[in-house]
Amino acid sequence: KYGNPLYEGTNKEIYMNNNSGYITGCSSGLPSAESSSNCEYTYDIEEKGTGASTTGNIYGIYDMSGGALEYMMGNYNHYSGYTSDSYTKEEAQAMGRDDGAAVGVWNSGYTGKTGFDNKEWTKELGGRDWPESKYYDLYTSDNYNTACGESSCKGHAMNEVAGWYSDYSGMVVAWRPWFVLGGYYGNGVGAGVFSFSSNGGDGNTNYSFRIVLTP
Repeated sequence: KYGNPLYEGTNKEIYMNNNSGYITGCSSGLPSAESSSNCEYTYDIEEKGTGASTTGNIYGIYDMSGGALEYMMGNYNHYSGYTSDSYTKEEAQAMGRDDGAAVGVWNSGYTGKTGFDNKEWTKELGGRDWPESKYYDLYTSDNYNTACGESSCKGHAMNEVAGWYSDYSGMVVAWRPWFVLGGYYGNGVGAGVFSFSSNGGDGNTNYSFRIVLTP
């Protein structure tokens, strides 16, 4: 019953936003499509356009499939991000670092360790303080079932939905410690509302975030 009611039967996959200009509310008119510089269907066009919303009509949430990747506050073992073996003074200053450590440009800026060339790195880098624990999910391994520490991962909707509609699934690790959701405009079949993968924590035009209000 989830998703796009324009589809018949059980296959209700939401249409993809494949617009390379990051224009919100665009629709490819298909669940999967190659990237395009055009906004092929807009949010106000019935069926082809509104099929890109979570409800299949103009009142749903758009850009959940494709568009830009969306960061979520889900982190691996308080790792701050990925670090390179070189950096510029300007990059370090922009990230609030003055400790002379190699910080690269793929780092969230939170105080913590970093991953390095597909490995864990134990050096602690200075940075901004982490928020209160209630504001983020902490994952302690790259196993879907045990990554939530003392609490069960059931309900985090990873193992349960991994691979649905061929959407990409990948866990957080030391060198890519932050979750990103939904895929981006160039991900084709790998993009979708069930797509989740990992990233280093940096800002980039491919990455966005979504503010959620809860009562």
